[in-house]
Amino acid sequence: MSEPMPKDLVIALRQMAAVPIGSPIRNYPEWFQELYKKDDLKAFPSIFALAADELEQMQQLAGRYLRRLAGD
Repeated sequence: MSEPMPKDLVIALRQMAAVPIGSPIRNYPEWFQELYKKDDLKAFPSIFALAADELEQMQQLAGRYLRRLAGD
């Protein structure tokens, strides 16, 4: 059984970033290889979508905190 995708998206992205561009899929983490086997066309976009969702949530939270600090 392969390793699951890390629950922390930052760790998953760092694992992906450690693989040089143009490398074969076998050089990527096992969890990504499994994702790629299921649907190669959606593997990279799904990771990017997860990262974008998390970034958007963080931006919204930061905005709420900033408004609270500013007194709005």
